[in-house]
Amino acid sequence: MSLNKNIFIVSGESSGDFYGFELMEKLKAHNSNISFLGMGGGEMHSLASNLLSNSDISVTGLWEAVSKFKLYVDKIKKLKRIVEYHKIDLAILIDFPGCNFRLFKILSKHKIPILYYISPQLWAWRKNRVKKIRKYVDEMCVIFPFEVDFYKKHGVGARYVGHPLVEEVQSIELPQRRLGGIPKIGIFPGSRLNEVHRLMPTLVETICLLQKKGNFQFFLFKAPSIDREILSFYVNDMQGVEIVERKHISQYKDLDFALACSGTLTFELGLLKVPMIILYKTSMFTYVVVKTFFRKIKNIGMVNIILEKPYFPELIQNQMTPQNIVGATLGFLNNNSRYKEALSHLDNFRKKWRLTSLK
Repeated sequence: MSLNKNIFIVSGESSGDFYGFELMEKLKAHNSNISFLGMGGGEMHSLASNLLSNSDISVTGLWEAVSKFKLYVDKIKKLKRIVEYHKIDLAILIDFPGCNFRLFKILSKHKIPILYYISPQLWAWRKNRVKKIRKYVDEMCVIFPFEVDFYKKHGVGARYVGHPLVEEVQSIELPQRRLGGIPKIGIFPGSRLNEVHRLMPTLVETICLLQKKGNFQFFLFKAPSIDREILSFYVNDMQGVEIVERKHISQYKDLDFALACSGTLTFELGLLKVPMIILYKTSMFTYVVVKTFFRKIKNIGMVNIILEKPYFPELIQNQMTPQNIVGATLGFLNNNSRYKEALSHLDNFRKKWRLTSLK
């Protein structure tokens, strides 16, 4: 039996790229004769330079996705051609349902087994899409324990495989976090260009207001998918603001507080026990649609979802003003008892994951 295997792998944005790279690396260590085809970004290209790039279609929001429609359709056509012209032994699809669900039929037609790694948030909205998972997916691998119960309820067998970030964090020694000295505040405007452009003007004004209120150190974290010049344009050599290249989760461990774009990053900060404010802003069209479909969803930050209470403020759309961000930030940093309470909630968050990851 030949050890040469072709794996078709598809990731559509930066958090998926991280998970994809980790998985590819482990598969390569197990069998160096594995070749990867498909689409991805970031470090995935270091293991398979032939992958289609996802950088030109990675956006947040429905309206924003519409603006990329032609590129999006072209990318799906190219992926389908890869499936048709290569002998593929396994397909690994990572989140990104808008693209990956459109690949189900052609993969099924060519009798290629499908492993879906990192579940789309079907438990939050458009639950009817579970029917497609049930019909086409051979193995559903999830990274949140509650997703197993969700899929079981809908007649889909799902396997909890642990969260890669939990493994990363367990080897990181955290400092004894307390207020005192000059607070270090991490600024995370997102990993997609449209996110950065929507958040940065507000964040720059927030920094200016905070600097008038006290002495702070600001670290503006640049995602690999964002050009440094874009962030430099916004901060324009502002005093007390340092642009930092995001390379590894351990870079955040010494932060006292964070202003973070909603997404995987808030989960990372929670694991590192960094109190935060969660920010989200999109086009008005997308916001209205999301608000309509997400009426039953109380929280958007994974830390708040897991803890089942909004312990960390979520400033969404029109609530995301410099004044509100400053007020919420100082509500933690000028109140020692509230800050300690936040750390206690994050201890509970970490304990949940440590227990889960050891099962």
